[in-house]
Amino acid sequence: IIFSSGSTGLPKAILDSSYNLMTCCEPLLKEYKACKEDVNLAFLPFFHVFGFVTCVALGVITGYISVIPETVSPELIIDLIPLWPPKEPSFLSLNVPNSIVASS
Repeated sequence: IIFSSGSTGLPKAILDSSYNLMTCCEPLLKEYKACKEDVNLAFLPFFHVFGFVTCVALGVITGYISVIPETVSPELIIDLIPLWPPKEPSFLSLNVPNSIVASS
């Protein structure tokens, strides 16, 4: 069960399939070329489809590490980026703009 954000109405629980979740992973795997050497800053809610796909499913598929901070703020994100400079392996932070706005 995945929960919607309620962007077109009230939030709701949605029965989802493993096939559909894997289908959501495919374009991210192709576009970001995530691999087991990558590190992902995982601060999206895991109960939401994008949070689950980017923070949980892609990590399981690729074997990358997801760092789950206790709290999130734009300052924390900025402070963590130098720990994983843009090279191979890379630092991933797949998120939505509202998650950064909400954390500030």
